[in-house]
Amino acid sequence: MYLPRKVFGLPKATKPGHKTSSKAKYHMYVVTIKKDGYSYKYYKVHVKRQNKSKIKYFTTKIEAQLFLDSLRINPYL
Repeated sequence: MYLPRKVFGLPKATKPGHKTSSKAKYHMYVVTIKKDGYSYKYYKVHVKRQNKSKIKYFTTKIEAQLFLDSLRINPYL
């Protein structure tokens, strides 16, 4: 199972004590993507920092939940 260690394409999370909050917004959605007549179920994780957002897709709910938990433990990924 592959879990990314960093979220590329987003600005770094702000440090505590600055004017803005260090917490990013995380949301997980279940999406169905239809391709070649088949329906595939993916788990979409939407991460937003400083008015920029990034979407990551996972094939299993466990991978998506582990990624969210790692972001909650260390928001500076």
